[in-house]
Amino acid sequence: MNILSCYNNSTEGEIIQHVYFGLRQCSKSQFAIEIKYYLHQYYFFGLILDQPKETLISKPSSSFLKLLPDHIGNQTFQLGIELGLSVVEMQKIERNHVTNLHRQTEEVLHRWMPLQEATYEVLAKAFDRIELSGVLSYLACDIGLDEPVREGSEKTVVLGLDQQIIEGIIGDIQISQILDYMMTHLVISSDDRRRIEQHAGQDDQNRALLNLVKKSGEFTCTVFVDALRTYGKTDLAIKLKYDPEEGSDSAIGYVENK
Repeated sequence: MNILSCYNNSTEGEIIQHVYFGLRQCSKSQFAIEIKYYLHQYYFFGLILDQPKETLISKPSSSFLKLLPDHIGNQTFQLGIELGLSVVEMQKIERNHVTNLHRQTEEVLHRWMPLQEATYEVLAKAFDRIELSGVLSYLACDIGLDEPVREGSEKTVVLGLDQQIIEGIIGDIQISQILDYMMTHLVISSDDRRRIEQHAGQDDQNRALLNLVKKSGEFTCTVFVDALRTYGKTDLAIKLKYDPEEGSDSAIGYVENK
């Protein structure tokens, strides 16, 4: 879905209807995740484009540009084209860093920044066109409007799990699939993944992932639970729920069998 088009022409109800028709074959949990994701991005896109023109035409900070390569991945070539680089330039960048997408993205941004059109507005619209709207929360933070999703717009999660469930998650999930799923939904970065995968053992990696989820917001936890369900760990997924009484709007807790 193109968030710019939605922002210009749609209400939140119309966004939900649009996603519904596109995901009629999906599970209810997947539909809920997609709705929450698109409304997140609708909010941040509006937050950015409603800023004064002098803010929109200013250049992104160097600290924000250093963050970006962890969130672009295999869409680097398309991003470069959207930002005005030529096909020849992009092919040269690819040849310079054949297997390193992170370095490709850094070089794209390095070439783009000196251009007159290197502004927040251009970057936000480029993200939207290549459907990388998940980065908009970080862009909003750089402008000074909000905190990144995992640290601000979602409340910190209190993960109150039974020890048996914790051990089940640590000892019984294929972490590469879970990480792929969570990166696809833009709730963890490639830096997060590297920090998790630097641990030698599978159990230690799973424990590091669980610690990350415990510190994250509601949307991250929703995606984590849906990843468990998607990859056959329904027994674990159904034992997790959100509990608004646990001291945060998005606490996740253990569901006891009654």
